[in-house]
Amino acid sequence: MDIAAFAVSVLALLASAYAVVYARQSAKADASMARIEGERRAEEVADRERALEASLRADLSVEAAAPEQNTDPSLVVTNNGGGVATDLTLRAEGPGTDPREPARTRGRLDPGDRWHVQSVGNLNLRGRVAEVELTWMDQSGGGRLQMQVPFG
Repeated sequence: MDIAAFAVSVLALLASAYAVVYARQSAKADASMARIEGERRAEEVADRERALEASLRADLSVEAAAPEQNTDPSLVVTNNGGGVATDLTLRAEGPGTDPREPARTRGRLDPGDRWHVQSVGNLNLRGRVAEVELTWMDQSGGGRLQMQVPFG
């Protein structure tokens, strides 16, 4: 009888050891899954925040207008972003521009809208490059664009 009781005790000890090992592995797996789920949710929140920020940001571009649009060299500013640009200031400098010409301003440029800035220089600007600086404000804070624009 003592051997049978000892065998049952050993089997019970082995069963409880297996249960402890299984419970630890299960807890580690649950913790790992919870961590992965938490990271996924944090990434989803970050994606939503980036999308919201992008929808508030104005993305402006500047290019020379087609020659047939105006006899004098002119520029076209386009808002390619999702936010409204306000307090726009555009300066163009280079051979063929008038250094006394004040900066051009505009109060608002909605998403998808264009601003045709006429007569940024004289006909001597054709075939040359102008240094253009554009600044604006939007709901994400604002932006600044500096670039060289070639005139055809």
